[in-house]
Amino acid sequence: MQPDGTAREALSFTLNEDSIGVSNRNGTAGPYTSFGAAGCKANTLACGPDNENARGFLGAVSFFGDEWLIGAGALSADNFFRFYATNDAMTAPDFSYVDTSVTLSNGMRTATAAVVMGSKLYVGVLGTGGVRPGLVALTRAPAAPGIDATSTDVENLQAETIPGIGKSAKVSLIDSMIVFNDRLYLFNNGGCARSSTAVPAAGSWNSCTPAALRGWVAAQAWAPWARSSTPRMRWYDPTSRIMVSSIPDDSAKVNIAKSMLVRALSICFISSISGPCIGANSGFTLMFASWNSLGLGSWRS
Repeated sequence: MQPDGTAREALSFTLNEDSIGVSNRNGTAGPYTSFGAAGCKANTLACGPDNENARGFLGAVSFFGDEWLIGAGALSADNFFRFYATNDAMTAPDFSYVDTSVTLSNGMRTATAAVVMGSKLYVGVLGTGGVRPGLVALTRAPAAPGIDATSTDVENLQAETIPGIGKSAKVSLIDSMIVFNDRLYLFNNGGCARSSTAVPAAGSWNSCTPAALRGWVAAQAWAPWARSSTPRMRWYDPTSRIMVSSIPDDSAKVNIAKSMLVRALSICFISSISGPCIGANSGFTLMFASWNSLGLGSWRS
């Protein structure tokens, strides 16, 4: 598609079948044409290679000198072990599978974030089991038809032990990741964590959640549309209660601007006046605002 929206082309997916070791669970033989969709009939090409049946993940990274599209379906039950990657530029990209069953624990549901740092691809995973969320590092580029990864191909960074990130909710995930000043930053509803070295490893993480904001995580039952006559400030991140089929607006937004780390915390100033909440943690200085009958109210810090 051109920048002005013209010359659009229809796309289709080709997901290679994994028939080795922990093989695909879809009873229909591959290749597969979908990452899955809500309501799809199991063991058909309408579902994903492992009968994924919910909205999944698509992301883009530069890895080993090439541009890669990373994709994954989502499971409403069972265990997620496989994501997919392609560097094809055609209208029917051929995705290689990456089987991480050698290192991922049970209870994972889908991939949620991907970033490259150095020579490794880091993929965050949503989890609901006792070990949650998941974070793995792939050490080599995917190759067709796929990788049944060994312990030398993929590393488990044990995200469940990372301060603030691990077991942050009953449904826990890596919400967003960025690389900044040779450190990997992770974000979810529990806060922020930063790798203590340029080569992230299990156990080498520090909290980067501002002390003044810790403990402001909204309760899972709290609804973002709920209004109260008493203004209150909450750190709202709905991903703590969404298992699958989350949409981009359900995730924290992370950006880098010049040399300043910016974390959009979705901090809401709730009032009796209906209106959207906007907030940002810019350089870890809290700012918030709310709409009123005349428009946007005053910013405060």
